[in-house]
Formats: sequence, C-alpha cells, structure tokens
Amino acid sequence: DDKVTGKRPAVLMVHAREGMTPKTLQMAELWAKLGYVSFAADIFGYGQGILPKNVEEMTAQTQIFRKDPALTKARTQAGYDALIKNPMVDASRVALIGYCFGGDVGVEFGSTAAPLALNVAIHGSFGDYAPGWAKNAKGMFLILHGAEDQGYPLTTVNKVVQELRGAKVP
Repeated sequence: DDKVTGKRPAVLMVHAREGMTPKTLQMAELWAKLGYVSFAADIFGYGQGILPKNVEEMTAQTQIFRKDPALTKARTQAGYDALIKNPMVDASRVALIGYCFGGDVGVEFGSTAAPLALNVAIHGSFGDYAPGWAKNAKGMFLILHGAEDQGYPLTTVNKVVQELRGAKVP
C-alpha cells in the first residue's frame, strides 16, 4: 500500500486457453492474497457462456483472437479499464500476467502502448506479431518459459525476446 493514498499495485490476469475456469479464479485470488488488487479479464466471453470443453474448442477459441488482434486488444483493454477504475488501484503499478494464451494476449496488449509497469508471460503461446510491435511497449517484460516446450520452442520465444531487445524494452 502507498501509505498516503492507500492505493495498491494491481494484477490484470489473462487466462490460459481453458478460459475463465475455477483455476483462473483461484489464481486471481492468489494474487489478491499476496496484496495486489487482482482482476481476471474474460477474453473469451464466459459471461456470454463461452467456456471451451476440450482441446478442440480451446484451439477454436484461441484462433478467433489470434486472427483478430483488434478484438484481442479491445477485450484486454476492457479488462484493464475495469481494473484501473477500482479506487484501490495504483494505475502506475499495474502488471499484466498471462498464462499460456494469456502470454500471447500480453504481447498484443503490450503493443498498444498500454501503461503497464510489467508484462509477464508464463508459458506464453506466442504467435507471429506485426514487425515493430515492441516499440510501443511500456514497462518491463518477464518471460517465464520452459526450455523443452514442444508447442512453443525457444526459437519462437526468441523472436519475442529479440523484438523486445531491438526496442530496448527491459
């Protein structure tokens, strides 16, 4: 907490390919227990009844957003806007933390110049991004990724890292 304002750092959490599952909500609660204002963004539309039931449905959902970066950015912006409206949030200390699909969303949202202090990808399912995307990124990036990941090998992750380094993003 800021001793003067009482405002706290915040976490905008972006779910994995499974969507807004009980696991997603448990992770949001974990961040809150650690002292952050926490908000789990509903990228797929669980509020409209969208929750993939199997890998095929998960893939279909993630492809909707990979093919439409503007939709991805708009849904993430809506989550960000909802989070920073909370009077307890210190808007200068917001981290986006994305798991799997959420790591991909973090890169897309980072390219919008959103004023994030930190953008974290945990096992990010990275795709192909518009060249130069990182020049708009704010704050720092942290990529936590397994060296033996078959689906998203280090060669894929390195494209993201090189783009960040080229833009001098810490």
